[in-house]
Amino acid sequence: MNYKLIFILILIINCQISFVNCFAQIDNTIDSLKAAVIVAKHDTTRIKTYIEIGDFYEYKSLDSAIYYYEKAQNLAKINSNKHPRFNSLQAAALRYLGIAEYNMGIYDKALEYLFKSVKIFEELLIQAKHNKNTDKIWEQTLKISKCFNDIGNVYCKQGTYDKSLSFYLKSLKICEEMLDDAKRSRNTNKIQEQKKNISKCYISIGNVHYFQGSYDKAINYYLKSLTIFEELLNMANQNKNINKIREQKQGISVCYNNIGNIYGDMGNSDKVYPVKRDRWFYRAIEYYLKSLKIIKELGDKNGISKCYNNLGSTYKELKNYGTALNYFLKSLKIKEELGDKNGTSTIWGNLADLHINIAVSCKDTQLRISHYREAVSYGLKSLKLAEEINAQYLINAEAAQLQKAFTALGNTANALKYAQIVISTKESMFNEEKTKSLAEMETKYQTEKKQLEIEKLEKQKALDKETIARKNAETKKQLIVIYSFVTGFLIILIFSIIILRLFIDKKRANVIILTKNSELKQANEEISTQRDLVVLQKKHIEVIHEEVTSSIRYAQRIQRAVMTASEQMNEILGEHFVIFKPRDIVSGDFYWVTKVKKWLIFCVADCTGHGVPGAFMSMLGISFLNEIVRKKEVTNAADVLNYLRNNVVASLKQENMNSEQPVTKERVMDGMDIVLCVLDTETLKMQFAGANNSVYIITNKQVTNNKQLIELKGDKMPVSIYPRMEPFKYQQYQMQKDDLIYLFSDGFADQFGGSKGKKFQYKQLKEVLTANCYQPLSEQKAILEKIFDQWKENCSQVDDVTIMGIKITT
Repeated sequence: MNYKLIFILILIINCQISFVNCFAQIDNTIDSLKAAVIVAKHDTTRIKTYIEIGDFYEYKSLDSAIYYYEKAQNLAKINSNKHPRFNSLQAAALRYLGIAEYNMGIYDKALEYLFKSVKIFEELLIQAKHNKNTDKIWEQTLKISKCFNDIGNVYCKQGTYDKSLSFYLKSLKICEEMLDDAKRSRNTNKIQEQKKNISKCYISIGNVHYFQGSYDKAINYYLKSLTIFEELLNMANQNKNINKIREQKQGISVCYNNIGNIYGDMGNSDKVYPVKRDRWFYRAIEYYLKSLKIIKELGDKNGISKCYNNLGSTYKELKNYGTALNYFLKSLKIKEELGDKNGTSTIWGNLADLHINIAVSCKDTQLRISHYREAVSYGLKSLKLAEEINAQYLINAEAAQLQKAFTALGNTANALKYAQIVISTKESMFNEEKTKSLAEMETKYQTEKKQLEIEKLEKQKALDKETIARKNAETKKQLIVIYSFVTGFLIILIFSIIILRLFIDKKRANVIILTKNSELKQANEEISTQRDLVVLQKKHIEVIHEEVTSSIRYAQRIQRAVMTASEQMNEILGEHFVIFKPRDIVSGDFYWVTKVKKWLIFCVADCTGHGVPGAFMSMLGISFLNEIVRKKEVTNAADVLNYLRNNVVASLKQENMNSEQPVTKERVMDGMDIVLCVLDTETLKMQFAGANNSVYIITNKQVTNNKQLIELKGDKMPVSIYPRMEPFKYQQYQMQKDDLIYLFSDGFADQFGGSKGKKFQYKQLKEVLTANCYQPLSEQKAILEKIFDQWKENCSQVDDVTIMGIKITT
């Protein structure tokens, strides 16, 4: 038992860091969304943003979530007469309000919101059918199905199981019909969506059977649901769809938790054989821990609280009261943070039951009385809250706890009072008529399902007849086409005879034209002479162009030769890639790599200009770097850029920028933007200095499932004469094995393209690098080149493009 406690504590500690980072990210996202509301120009955008803020708060503060859902609902209601989309947004906000109130345990208000939402969605569905808008019909039908499931959840929490099952079966029927439609249209996304919705319905129906004590039916529905979620998770993993993976894991976690509940109840019912009873409880704990592991990965506080509560209940049955109390208090803390009244009442009731169990096991009279009084305290708080939210099954359970406690304390009057409450609530929840009603509803559903299959077969037969009739009609059409062709051919023949006569007349006219042509011949000869002269000039220009192009291509070979060779880069850098796309034949960009003792120095630079002028600057830069680093062995990143700037200024005879002398051929203002890194191969500490350019690092320090992109920004001045000639700053970063480094010029981000002809931008470049950082570097290179070509499409390349990617392997 002690080893299991240690294991649980280790799991909790390992997840704390993930929680802190997860909620920090949620806070940042909420702040961004609140800023988006302020700058939004349209009410549609504001409403959607309010709903999105509410969604984020649902994991932190239900009161805040309700506040933003109400703002969305009110704003949508004000605009409801302007366009149907506002009605749809209002219905969505009402549904989210209902779910939030449900999570807080305020069931009457939850039902009020959900029924209002259903009414609006049904009105929108009628409009969509009238307009024959297939997409809208699908959308509104799906939303109605989800509302039915939500209403069923509320009735289930209230203990009104006949109404609950009725709405679950309505939702399931809609989902099955939509799945059939999706299969007919072979729409993979819709098929997956409806399978997920059907799986949720199975869970809900299983819950009703569980609360009714029909464990075989309940576990059958849970296993059906688990099978579907596991199938959908495999598909999501293959497609690497993070959102879908999260959804399916959430469903699997719920199934594990519900199966654990059943095993726990089976342990409670098997009191004759203690060994077998404990086996059921340990099996329940196994499933609860499976569920808890997944739900912690997802950061779902409500789900974590449920798992803690279930583990507490199971350890209580195993008489491990200390562990049980610890789990109950953890669960209670989360429920109180979320404002979940139903959950708070449930856990207070569980604490009351725990103290009753402890009291029964106590031999000391005073200690036993103390625990019974604690049970009464928790029971009264739980009962009060249960009556406030009208949760019949909780009222029944807490009245039973209070009856036990008061009986043990000898308070017969109060014991009798709460015994009467137990009887009255039990009759309202579990009378024979309601149990019969549940069975009749499920039988009716299965009958209607079979009838629907028969109707589908009849529709298929009618469709086959319609197909035969359509083929006959097509045959008639083909005959009509043949007759039309023959008629058309005769018409063409008649027109051909008419045209022939016209041709003869035209031939006679041509004799007259020939006479005039002889007069034009002399003029044509003069034109031909001038044309020949133009052709000779064109050929001369082409020869000159070919000579210039040949010279530039030779310059290209020289430029490539002075840059670091690929074999040398493989030896120095190890796993890496370089994308080098000059705008013209020669490039103003260059990359350079060397190793001095234990220092690995690499850089990417963007020189002023393109083509030949830029190439001259790039060769000048490479020459200076070789002299500074290889000969002088300068290994401080900032010092290298300072020396490089001094050499550029001196070589190009650049003068003080404060001079009033205008820029001329004699006063050269050219230079370069550069990012330069120096890596200590022993300690993996990396120095960085930059001129106008940054370096991206994707670190291997994982606190979530995603790697983190870090940007080290360079100084806002070039390597050349400039109004602000301050020394370049030195930055240092501790690298780790498998970290990724990206150096680049501005050519990729500044490329125009896409559907709107806009720049690619650095933000999108960061997203591409982060999304593909798990790929090998060779695959990353191929992806970047493909994205660049697709973005550029028919646009001309505006600048030289260079990207260097390096993986830390030592």
